[in-house]
Amino acid sequence: MPKRTYLPVPKAPASATTAPDTADIVVDGQVTKRRPGPARTQTPVVVATPPPMVDSRPWLSDPNMKLVTRFEYEFYQSQNEIRSDPGSYLSVVNEELGRIKGKLLMPKNTDGTILSLWEGAPAWQDAAKTLEDALPRSKLTWSDGLAAAAREHCLDMGTNGKVGHIGSDDSEFWQRAARYGNVIDGSAESISYSATTGQEAALALFIDDGVEGRKHRQTMTDSKYLVAGAANCPHISKGYGSMTVVVYAGGFEINQTGVEKVREYQSTLSQGRRLSK
Repeated sequence: MPKRTYLPVPKAPASATTAPDTADIVVDGQVTKRRPGPARTQTPVVVATPPPMVDSRPWLSDPNMKLVTRFEYEFYQSQNEIRSDPGSYLSVVNEELGRIKGKLLMPKNTDGTILSLWEGAPAWQDAAKTLEDALPRSKLTWSDGLAAAAREHCLDMGTNGKVGHIGSDDSEFWQRAARYGNVIDGSAESISYSATTGQEAALALFIDDGVEGRKHRQTMTDSKYLVAGAANCPHISKGYGSMTVVVYAGGFEINQTGVEKVREYQSTLSQGRRLSK
């Protein structure tokens, strides 16, 4: 068979957009050409700029949030979305409303849990109206000191199988907060049970099913509260699973006791003894 060698295809001018599908072939020293095929478009090669690196675990990278887990970060972000952009949560509330059958909230997935409700649809309808009418509020700033106060109570109640705002030492929420710093312009505490995600916990407090006056909803959206800290931990009582505690304040100045308590809780988390999801 005659020996064939291939010559390099001449480079097209920089301005060219198409090139014939041909190639020079040398057969026994004679230059021949293949039959031209359809023109092919030469697409300029564009080197895409790589997207900026985004930390997939933002709750570990924010220097102002030393005492926070994924669950608590999601809870914190959800509260701020409800406060700063109320209308953005209408779809979330309406999605849950669509899963209510009588006084049962059906799960999203077939392997989920059916939740028993106090009021049923009216609480969700009321929440939707509140979102439609609400004016945007400023976002809450995270406070590690308040998060420490929340975690203290969360662990106390969760490990002892208790519920409510009174600690095992008979302390009130404002007394626990005062242990770790100076509370400015008042404070409040809310507790949610059984949530499996931070968004679930925030939504449960906002819906406030069965709570007269929607006190938790009012507290979450109250413009006088500018800082907050939260904690989620397991609850040993059957039917609860977990609990989420959030402490609000107009402002908070952490003291040395608070700094040391934050460091203690941080160490517990970093050693793998997870206190929450």
